[in-house]
Amino acid sequence: MLAILRKKTMVWLLLILILGFFLRVYKLSQLPLYGDELTMVYDSYSLLKTGKDQLGNAWPINFSMGEGRPAGYVYASIPFVALFGPGVWGVRALSVLSGLGVIIAIYFVGKQLFSEKLGLVASFVASVSLWEISLSRGGFEAHLGLFLALWGVWLFLSSRRKPTNLIWAVVAWGLAVHTYPTYRVILPVFLPMMLYFVGGGQKLVRFYGKKNLVLALFLFLFFTVTSFQQTFSSSSIDRVKRIGVFSDRELTERLVQKINYERSIDSLGKLAVLFHNKPVERLEVLMSNYFQNFSSQFLFLTGDGNPRHNMSEMGEFYWVEVFLITLGLVFLVTKKKWRELVLLLAWILISPLASAITGGPHALRSAFLLPPLILLSAVGMVEGISLLPGRKFILFGIMVFWFFQFTLYLERIYFLAPQKHGRFWSEMAQTASWLTLKEKDKYDLILLSDRVDNIEYAYQVYAELDPVEVISQNQKPIEMRGVKELKQYGQVLIGQFPDTEVFIKNLSGRVLYLGDITEKNRFLQYQTLEAGDKTSGIVRFEKN
Repeated sequence: MLAILRKKTMVWLLLILILGFFLRVYKLSQLPLYGDELTMVYDSYSLLKTGKDQLGNAWPINFSMGEGRPAGYVYASIPFVALFGPGVWGVRALSVLSGLGVIIAIYFVGKQLFSEKLGLVASFVASVSLWEISLSRGGFEAHLGLFLALWGVWLFLSSRRKPTNLIWAVVAWGLAVHTYPTYRVILPVFLPMMLYFVGGGQKLVRFYGKKNLVLALFLFLFFTVTSFQQTFSSSSIDRVKRIGVFSDRELTERLVQKINYERSIDSLGKLAVLFHNKPVERLEVLMSNYFQNFSSQFLFLTGDGNPRHNMSEMGEFYWVEVFLITLGLVFLVTKKKWRELVLLLAWILISPLASAITGGPHALRSAFLLPPLILLSAVGMVEGISLLPGRKFILFGIMVFWFFQFTLYLERIYFLAPQKHGRFWSEMAQTASWLTLKEKDKYDLILLSDRVDNIEYAYQVYAELDPVEVISQNQKPIEMRGVKELKQYGQVLIGQFPDTEVFIKNLSGRVLYLGDITEKNRFLQYQTLEAGDKTSGIVRFEKN
């Protein structure tokens, strides 16, 4: 693949990759591992050491600890866990590489659709993208899924020249659906559009050849069947029932209350049932969720509001990209590039389907929306500006305005976010785990309250506990003085402890208790643990 690049292009692409790599890894370990990262990296570690996940399942295709999590990210992380251990780099290295892969893939897609120059500009836009950098700095399954899906798009496009790439495109997409559930909804809808685009109206058998089509169809069916098996596993179904528009119990209760109220006051009487019912209300929720993905609030102002996905609390795109994306659309219409326009618009319209079903705009579930908007932004910068008078002055203004926001973004993600949003990244669990490892030899028993968010996963990761021991504790928790479901690792006990001060005083030897600051009313005397210049949120109680 690299052999087809000209030397000058390779130099530019390498510089863009170096920039993208630096932006993604700088101060990467400042943020602790949050819940999903902790469970994923330990499952990878456990598989590496034992061939089983942390619950004792041998080489599963989904992970119950992640509520039916697909296997892709966990398995793909095993080499990095083997190299770096079960920590920040073990779980995030794959996401960083996925970001670099997105930069390369978007170059090839841009080149395939438009030109080499536009592909390079698109890769640069991706390297400094607010959305893309944020995805790269966490161990997000969605990011690996995005890379695989985008790589599949390029392979589909290149199959116009090399029909065997259709098979590899199906493989890439098949791996994507086994990495993040969103793509089980998006890619089957996107597939017909891709086939139409690459086939150019020709008969598929004549275009691809019978052998390529048969193998591609076999692989498609294989990935579809195994994907359905994952989707309808008990843990996956439970998760869908909690967050799906059509099955969320809390949402259903709110809709029922709204329907009953509106029927009771509607002057149509019995006919009101035709206008106020669950299908109509769910459709309104679904459409609201869908169109919010295109709102200025989500795309350009505040993002999805989750500090894990959007540490800068800005938007998913730069403000100047409103102008560039619009200019890109104008160029495609003006120059009558209908095939490219239809493909990009279809890509944009299909991408939010999964997030509409499961809730509002979401930086992970809506991530497939990122590449087509980057491509349109690049079209606006390379081609669209040429339609305007004084383009050099306009381009200079764009760069100045972009650099201002870029600098603001970097300050926030590198220096502000780690201090402001640590609690969203299970910082308390990290602090409690590190303190336990530092002081455990001073005590006969250390109690870690499970009210410290994700402490049961954090301690096993930061302590690099033997997976055999963790599997045993997960399968058969212990009971102590009437307290059940406790996990014991040496002198460390993790669980929910009742009447804390009384319970501790009845234990023999030196005891240290670490819990959430909200538990302080359970003690007569306690100490609030400090972490640097701020309160860690952990309450500490000792018995000598």
